Amino acid sequence: MKYTIILLFSLVISTIVGTMLFILGCIVRFQQTMLLNKYIAGLATKAIYEACMGDPNEMNLCPSRTTFNSIYVGDWANYLGALIILPGFFIILYTLVGAVGVIKKSQALLLMMFILILTSMALEYYLLDIILSEGSFHEDAKDELSEMITSDYTLKGDSNEFTRMLNAIMIQAGCCGINGPNDFNINETFMVQGQRLVVHTPPACCDVEGFLTIPDGYMDLIQCANDPSSTKAFQLGCYSVLHAHFYETYGVLTIAFIMIVIVWEGIQGLTIFMIILRPAPKSPRKSVASSAGSARGVPPPSHEVPKKKFIPYSKVSSNVAADINRIKSTEIW
Repeated sequence: MKYTIILLFSLVISTIVGTMLFILGCIVRFQQTMLLNKYIAGLATKAIYEACMGDPNEMNLCPSRTTFNSIYVGDWANYLGALIILPGFFIILYTLVGAVGVIKKSQALLLMMFILILTSMALEYYLLDIILSEGSFHEDAKDELSEMITSDYTLKGDSNEFTRMLNAIMIQAGCCGINGPNDFNINETFMVQGQRLVVHTPPACCDVEGFLTIPDGYMDLIQCANDPSSTKAFQLGCYSVLHAHFYETYGVLTIAFIMIVIVWEGIQGLTIFMIILRPAPKSPRKSVASSAGSARGVPPPSHEVPKKKFIPYSKVSSNVAADINRIKSTEIW
């Protein structure tokens, strides 16, 4: 009985945890624009942002936005959101299955709950691997983003949303590209201040924090952009910078939370086996005769020993005369 109560109590806690994970995964999956806008909230105060817009009569060297209505950073971000949603879904599912299994005392449902717990734990281990290591998930994400730079990043005309988004991130984080300046292979020509400018390095990558006036900063951006060797650009890629930022901000809390959930699920799995393997309560044994009689509505036979009754018995004696030695017998003369 006590294991049943413990399991039911733990299922209530698991329902709350599963709901939290499910909501967090939905935010990562469907609210990426909100997360980006929160990250670049201080973009307008950055020196590079001011230098890019330093000359109102000239082009904006690094077009960007301070807020976005919608963004697309690749399928990897949607995949990450789904990886957070799934453990939450499985936790909610196994709490429902487990609650019914405990109430109905169904071993089949409890075993199904145990399988769902193992599935949830496997997904949580994978999330830990993503947080703690530079595995295949990160490499695939970098490759996808690098391909988007090659196909979509441009400074010509009305730059697309991907260019504006990447410029905003590079200015805010002080980074360049996904892996570094070598991600860019641009060779675009513009007329700036009456001079022909060939852009080899995105101006949003340029480290020009030390200028005295905004026009000076604008000129520093021109010189940096015209440098084919990118020596004046930030050398760190934005993927590693953002990964480090989110790890420092949320990493320890996230790892602790996932580890607690895994241990909690392990305890639940152990409790399930304690319930399944516990001996069934003994019931009084009934005889076949009493069971059959009960089925027919006949009361079961009594097992009391009947008392002996004296029944008189006599017979005619074969002796003619009475015999004193047989006087106490049952013979009749």
